[in-house]
Amino acid sequence: MFLVGDSKGSIAAPPYVDEYGETDPGLIRGNPLKLCPSAYNELNQLWLNHGVPERVARDLEKSPRLSSMNWSMM
Repeated sequence: MFLVGDSKGSIAAPPYVDEYGETDPGLIRGNPLKLCPSAYNELNQLWLNHGVPERVARDLEKSPRLSSMNWSMM
């Protein structure tokens, strides 16, 4: 999850995957997860290059559902 201010945000997949390379949102399946180096590097570069606000803006343009969420409650 990325947050920008109190009213903007977007949801992203975590950098942890199971043995099949799939994420487990909500940890429902219960499979052991490990850090995916490529997903972590992508997230790290996004942070280091101050790209979070741009990513949130792009995600908000793609999905109108995200703009109706109450991000201040997160």
